[in-house]
Amino acid sequence: MENFDICIVGASIAGNYLAYLLSKSDMKILVLEEHKDIGLPFQCAGIISQKLAQLIQLPEEIVLNRVNTAKLVNPLGNFIKLSGKEHPYIVDRIALDRLFYEKNKNATNITYYLDERLRSFKYGIENGQKCVLIETSKRFINIKDFPMSSMVP
Repeated sequence: MENFDICIVGASIAGNYLAYLLSKSDMKILVLEEHKDIGLPFQCAGIISQKLAQLIQLPEEIVLNRVNTAKLVNPLGNFIKLSGKEHPYIVDRIALDRLFYEKNKNATNITYYLDERLRSFKYGIENGQKCVLIETSKRFINIKDFPMSSMVP
């Protein structure tokens, strides 16, 4: 069974950015992504706030447009309209998802398992230590518990 300190499920911008922030630690990090290619299939609009753009230092080459108003429509046709001072960015969502993956992929403490789905997890004890036992579509993984966590076996 493989052992990691932390498992991040999903390699979109959120998961990849979290892995990037944690890469500066001595933790052994696993990023689990159900698709074989980061950012694909294209599933999410590329509308982001200027706050996110400042947080991640958004490269200009992935910015497609700036807008004053955005209309978000769900599959049933319901919508909300966003406007105001925000002036959101329209970005290349695939490039956004890959932005921090490219920075992370050569880090020695980050492992990516692509094309691998989380099946289940359970709390347990391994070698006298609390842990999370994860089953994916391809393997079993042991994630160690931290002393300050609220995990209960």
